[in-house]
Amino acid sequence: RVLSNFDWHALPGLTEEWRTDPLPLKGGAQASLPGQNKISGVLADGKAGMGIYHHLPKETYSSSTAFKSYHFIEDKIIALGSGIARLRPGQGNDIVTFIDQTVLNTPLTWCTDGEIQTVMPGESVNIAKEINGVCWLHQGSKGYVILPVKKLLLQIKSGTEVNITDRKIANKKPNFIIAVSHGAEPGKAWDNAYRYVQLPNVSAKEMPERMEALLKDMEFAIQEGTAHAVHSDADKTWQYTFFKPGSISIGHMEVVSNDVAQIMLRDNGTEWILSVNNPMPDGQKQRLTFSISTKLTEGTYTYHTRGMYPLEGETVTVMPKGKGSKVTIELPDSRDAAKYNYQSDLYAATPIVVRVPQNNITEN
Repeated sequence: RVLSNFDWHALPGLTEEWRTDPLPLKGGAQASLPGQNKISGVLADGKAGMGIYHHLPKETYSSSTAFKSYHFIEDKIIALGSGIARLRPGQGNDIVTFIDQTVLNTPLTWCTDGEIQTVMPGESVNIAKEINGVCWLHQGSKGYVILPVKKLLLQIKSGTEVNITDRKIANKKPNFIIAVSHGAEPGKAWDNAYRYVQLPNVSAKEMPERMEALLKDMEFAIQEGTAHAVHSDADKTWQYTFFKPGSISIGHMEVVSNDVAQIMLRDNGTEWILSVNNPMPDGQKQRLTFSISTKLTEGTYTYHTRGMYPLEGETVTVMPKGKGSKVTIELPDSRDAAKYNYQSDLYAATPIVVRVPQNNITEN
């Protein structure tokens, strides 16, 4: 029922111009594969996870570009975006980040500036509300918390206000859409970045309390076009995504990366679970290096590749550097082709996870 009433311009998670013209009959999706982007990767350590993606489509129907990351920490799903810009003229409509689109079978509750409002099933609305502070929304058993950097335009459409792509298959179970607009030229009147969190298994009544707890627990950092970072104090997890070499600090922990990389640290009380991924694999890159302002136990740690047939991988070396540490990750590459059954290109993007003991560790 959801797909029957879909506006296919408004895919949840997508940052694109909210076009109203017909989708291309030929060449649209196929022309966009694999796109112009070279950065795309996922990383998980068995408990927490993250993703990184440079939105840079090849086909000419799409209109925008963006740096995007996704962070999965316990029951929180965090989405960050930055560097949102118009790539092509398109129709000239606003470039929008779509947060959700599903059937309106239970009330949609939303709260801005302390005022709670509700959209009921069967109701048709077209709401555009400026938000320059934290707001929350709820429908079904999931909630969203949106945290503008400066100013975003919250948009909610439902019922007949949704531009259904294929009206021949539509039924009487209309969808709703939640989105935030960055304007026709992001960064001028509206933020060219976004930050929002999805909370599963929550009621509308619980949302104000959950939002307050989230704001006390979580930190978010964005270096436009360079890096994103997220820290959960309650879950003792730090996550960093680098779209190019640079530095970013969060939770009193600075990371300086010499490479495009995903880096995650999780404190389990006795060890640091250190996870790294190369999200720009080319089969030629031999290592990743980064520095961290926290002292990690010096040593050389061996990792195993992930997948159906785990193999002994390369090494992660931790050395002292000033008041912190320097970390060097040896990657599977073309020199190791025989070791990886001549699939070293495949293993070049394997999640790398090692356990570093916390003996005699002090933080900067």
